[in-house]
Amino acid sequence: MPVVQWEAGSVNGDAGVTVTLPAATDPGNRVVVAVAGNTTLGTPAGWTRRDRTVNWLGHYLFDKAGDGAAEWEFTAGTASQLAWVALEIAGGEFDAVAAEQAVWVATRTARTPELIPAPGERLLIASVGGGTDGAPSRSVSSWLSGFTELADLQVTGGADNPSHALAVLEATVDGVTPYQTAVTWNGNVVSHARILASYATGSGGPAEPTVTAGTARPVLVGGSVGLDVRASAPEGQTITGYAWRITSGGGSLSDVDTATPGYTAPATPGLAVVRCTVTASGGGSATAAVSVSRHHTIVAAENALPGTARAEWDLVDPELGGIASLQGFAEGFSANRDRPVEFKIAQEGGADWSARVYRLGWYGGEGARLLDVLTPDAAQLAAARSQPAPGNADPGHAPASADCSTWAVTLSWDPPHWAPSGIYLLRLEREGGGASHVPFVLRDDARTADLMVMPADSTWQAYNAFGGLGDALLAGNSLYLGTAINQYSVDCARYVHYDRPIVNRAAANTGQRYGAVRWSNFFTGEYPMVRFLERNGYDVKYYSCLDAAGDPDGDLLRTVSAAMFVGHNEYWSADMRSGWEAAKERGLSVFSCAGNEVFWRAVGDRRDDEGRPRRWECQKSTINGRGGNRPEWTGTWRDPDGSGEGGDDPENRFTGTIFCVNGPDFRPVVVPVAGGYSATPLWRDTPVAELSSGSWTSPGQILGFEWDTYGPEGVSTTGGRYLADPHPEATYCSSATYQVNALVLTDAGDEYGSGRVTHRLVVQPSGSAGGITFGTGTVNWALGVDAANTYQAGGDNTSTVLRQATVNLLTDMSVRPATLMTGLVPPTPVRWYPDP
Repeated sequence: MPVVQWEAGSVNGDAGVTVTLPAATDPGNRVVVAVAGNTTLGTPAGWTRRDRTVNWLGHYLFDKAGDGAAEWEFTAGTASQLAWVALEIAGGEFDAVAAEQAVWVATRTARTPELIPAPGERLLIASVGGGTDGAPSRSVSSWLSGFTELADLQVTGGADNPSHALAVLEATVDGVTPYQTAVTWNGNVVSHARILASYATGSGGPAEPTVTAGTARPVLVGGSVGLDVRASAPEGQTITGYAWRITSGGGSLSDVDTATPGYTAPATPGLAVVRCTVTASGGGSATAAVSVSRHHTIVAAENALPGTARAEWDLVDPELGGIASLQGFAEGFSANRDRPVEFKIAQEGGADWSARVYRLGWYGGEGARLLDVLTPDAAQLAAARSQPAPGNADPGHAPASADCSTWAVTLSWDPPHWAPSGIYLLRLEREGGGASHVPFVLRDDARTADLMVMPADSTWQAYNAFGGLGDALLAGNSLYLGTAINQYSVDCARYVHYDRPIVNRAAANTGQRYGAVRWSNFFTGEYPMVRFLERNGYDVKYYSCLDAAGDPDGDLLRTVSAAMFVGHNEYWSADMRSGWEAAKERGLSVFSCAGNEVFWRAVGDRRDDEGRPRRWECQKSTINGRGGNRPEWTGTWRDPDGSGEGGDDPENRFTGTIFCVNGPDFRPVVVPVAGGYSATPLWRDTPVAELSSGSWTSPGQILGFEWDTYGPEGVSTTGGRYLADPHPEATYCSSATYQVNALVLTDAGDEYGSGRVTHRLVVQPSGSAGGITFGTGTVNWALGVDAANTYQAGGDNTSTVLRQATVNLLTDMSVRPATLMTGLVPPTPVRWYPDP
């Protein structure tokens, strides 16, 4: 790359500013200066200035003769705010193009035309936005893969002094997808992008090494992280030197003459760019830069890095379950970050394929970030094409309940040392088109965090109808007779296996027969909460139901002060619940962001080297006494027929709420003033707390697709006799009673009829050592905090009130946001109950 050094900054006042590039510039080099603001710029002695300007963006190219540093003085004009970036560019064949592309709009959002590097061309791009009536509500830059951000600056003016945002980016590959900028302002805006300089790759001079920088990475403020660069010398040469320097953002380096230096971050949040110049024995050199984001939590730092457009990483109808000819799963579903993640991939047909590793989160709304690209070798491709047919986890029933444990490992990924715990996707991409997802969880068992999050992966497996490749994709058995979703059939599987691809999301394909499973996959009730937590920079880490099932004492929960399980979290093994109950007794706070939760009791076998059961058994003995000869109860947790064998233990003793309304059924949460519901601490800093009469009603689908009541008096049917009495100190934060037809439980988990059901949000003490438990009693609580749920039955269900309530409860669990989103208030913690 041609950027040798650069500096950036902003001015907020009438005084001028003098900028000095700190190191001597080399003969023949050029300097490009981009300025956002009404500014004049002096020319240093010995330099020639060539102006190319558009509204609110000064673009200056300087040619230099001789050595030595140079100074540029910026003098603010009538508008006293400005942002500037100065870059020294290595000599060569440069074309300082006047590629101004500007749009003036009288709206709050402006988007520029696209700028695309041509094959064999690299670009330096400046992007500027300006407006009145306040600062931009988001950064001006919106870039895709193939660009490295060198600077992103904002200065705030007033009604007469426009505010500005300036970004400078460098193309890292030629011919990439388009670059655009967008800026959102409170008032009128202008936005445009400018090519500062372009250059041809490989033009003139000694042969250059090929240099690839490591992936952008997060670090805690004041913390340290390793950097890396990969380099290969031109043919017949060797790599002779590495030279690292921090080009922006501060911090310090160690081992700067190696391929893997250490970086120590400053004590305040920000972004640093660290550039490495690699020299080959023939005298040629090339550079690459690594971006390092720092913040008070690793999640906040990670989500400040640019994401990947959803169109690049997600799947679309009619292949939401992935293509039938290329499927796979992660061995063990989750892995700690200190060990490789192994993948078993099967392919039908001869097309080559590759894979991309994404971490899911917020990432400026994009929802995921690309961390790595994996390319299988010839042997791995051959292994994928010759995988055996799936076995049967339940030989006593047909069709087969797929067991793919005999598949060979065809790909592996070594997580980088800095990779945050999270929910990840391996996106399999077939040459010629088509893709599939392989979800997995990356754990960080040793790290202490505020919050642990557990998705509903055991329930995904209960509904998973994978049967094989091709026409068999959705022809497998499940605890619901595959896609028939009929748990009453004698042909239902009683065993399901974790070692198989997960295809549940195919239920949302247009015209697909797969029951209500469209509401029961990660992208429905779980992904929106992940986005919300990461958007707000919570100190969170993740593990799976499978991990919890191998942790009967809850030891993995000792590293957090609170834990949340999300979505349609219906199937819990005995060891899962015992581990969470043990952690509660030690003082763990629990956020049950789920409905129909902890309903069926399961047991497992075929344990792996971490003690986790890969095969799960649920006879559903509550239905017609099935599996009565089994040594352990696998019916509903509440069923008294399981007394002495693990049953007869209603789940509201654990979560505060208990399943009662089958789905799909959708209703709002209601918070009346009468009864004191609106006065509970949950609603502080919201309009609900200010009500003097009446009630507040949430968006219409927050209760659903299945939802709970709070105890025996919450339901009018005979199903109430199987529910535990509420906790004597329970606090109810809402109350809504509905007449529900045909979907209300009338027994311990088998029969449904009509009746009245009352839903309440419940807070209760966690255990004798402190902590609290919050039960939402609905699968869809996450729909209230983020709109990225593909399958809402209608409209946007997000609510500032529900977002604030979620922040409030997490704060009361000692879980605080580092990057609280606009519109929410940092709450003062509330102690709901006296110390034990």
